[in-house]
Amino acid sequence: MYNMMIADGHSNALMDMDWSTEKIGQIHTAFHVQEAQQLLQRHAIHILLLDIKRPFEGGFELLSWVRKQHPAIRIIIYTAQADFFDVQKAMRFGISDYILKTADIRELMASVKRVVREIDKTGSMLTCGIR
Repeated sequence: MYNMMIADGHSNALMDMDWSTEKIGQIHTAFHVQEAQQLLQRHAIHILLLDIKRPFEGGFELLSWVRKQHPAIRIIIYTAQADFFDVQKAMRFGISDYILKTADIRELMASVKRVVREIDKTGSMLTCGIR
């Protein structure tokens, strides 16, 4: 089982989903950057669902920090923003996917499933998490 963090100001609906079908065990939530950084330092996180815009302020700041501090964490951007420049900027950080919140929730679940398969295949689970 893998651990996932949801860094989003509106994560309640995502918390209520059954992620165990996608091999997700623990789910941590963060509502601001500092909280997310603290959780990432204390827990082994394998997948980060990250909103890069309001209400989760500082999404790109967190994205940059995660890439430097925990480069093996797989990141899925889950946001309401469809701005091309944001997508392009996020891609430069090596994200796994960019899902719009207006998409069907099955698209998000499929993305998490793909990321879990990637982790299974590469074995990078061993390099994620606490230092």
